[in-house]
Amino acid sequence: MVDLSFVTGAIQIILAAVLVGIGWRLISLAHEAKLEPNGLMRVRRGSRSVRGEDQAPETPLVLPAEVVEGMVQRMNREHADALLAFVQRLADLPWTQTAELTRIDAHGLDLVARAGERETVARILFAAPLVHADQLGPCMVGLARQAQYQGAL
Repeated sequence: MVDLSFVTGAIQIILAAVLVGIGWRLISLAHEAKLEPNGLMRVRRGSRSVRGEDQAPETPLVLPAEVVEGMVQRMNREHADALLAFVQRLADLPWTQTAELTRIDAHGLDLVARAGERETVARILFAAPLVHADQLGPCMVGLARQAQYQGAL
């Protein structure tokens, strides 16, 4: 009679290793998932090298000064109504009568909210830090849509 306990034990070890690997991947996917403002779940998947090892995540961008200054001037000059909506709806400062964009970085915007003698600085964060300068425009459009959506509620 052949003793199969060794084979059975080896199969159990292999199955346990496979299940642990699957469980680890599910846990890492859960950490990569983000709930979007529209209620949808977005999963960010990291890039992989040829050997399958994780690469370092992209670091937030230091926006070029000319890009920031141009966007700040343009938003203040042409989109005062959108800035007001950002402050009133996204920063939850409904008393605001005027808003001025003062700073943009990879993580968000700084705006000054004013009404009469009252003034405060509001910080609005992007959903995720910018890693490319060409993300700034679409990100601002996304904030405008979010403020518009919140105003319709």
